[in-house]
Amino acid sequence: MRKIVRDYKKLCATEGFELLDVATRGGHYALQFERGTIFCPSTPSDRRNMRNLRASMRRLHA
Repeated sequence: MRKIVRDYKKLCATEGFELLDVATRGGHYALQFERGTIFCPSTPSDRRNMRNLRASMRRLHA
């Protein structure tokens, strides 16, 4: 398992969102939640990647 996937799973657990599945989609990962799917890069070039993902998860579950 890649480090970024572990980081994504850790962020979901920290924020309290149940992550159902992580699937690969080309150069991205699809994070499956009960309320929908969020696509994330497999090699984030942006240092704000985790903050952007956190914001996307909060918007999805709002």
